[in-house]
Amino acid sequence: MVEGIANAESETNLRRAQAFRQVIEAEAVAEEFLGVPRDEFAQVMGSVFKQYDADNSGYLDMQEFENAVRNSGIPFTPDMIRMLMAAADSNEDGQIQYGEFAEVAVQLMAYMQREEQIMAQMETIGEEEE
Repeated sequence: MVEGIANAESETNLRRAQAFRQVIEAEAVAEEFLGVPRDEFAQVMGSVFKQYDADNSGYLDMQEFENAVRNSGIPFTPDMIRMLMAAADSNEDGQIQYGEFAEVAVQLMAYMQREEQIMAQMETIGEEEE
């Protein structure tokens, strides 16, 4: 019994360390590639995560994750959302912890930034043709 408790505690600590690493990496990517300061990214992502964690469980289930992704402004299909959740759920427990969420958020921000750049280039090309 004691061994079972020790193993569960060890597993919990491992998951915490993994989540912390994911957050640090997401903050670094947001700062380096997207120009979003780490503290600003952490504040915004923490707020968004809490907003969609409707039951205050500390993780997003499929419905909560889907709500967050749908409200991102990117027109994902239901299949795309399921694939995104599967990709985000790095520990494969069927839940999205904050660290996993932060990684997905960086990817979505990069996607949106790239879309904005493409739209700006298209507008410039359109103006040049006129």
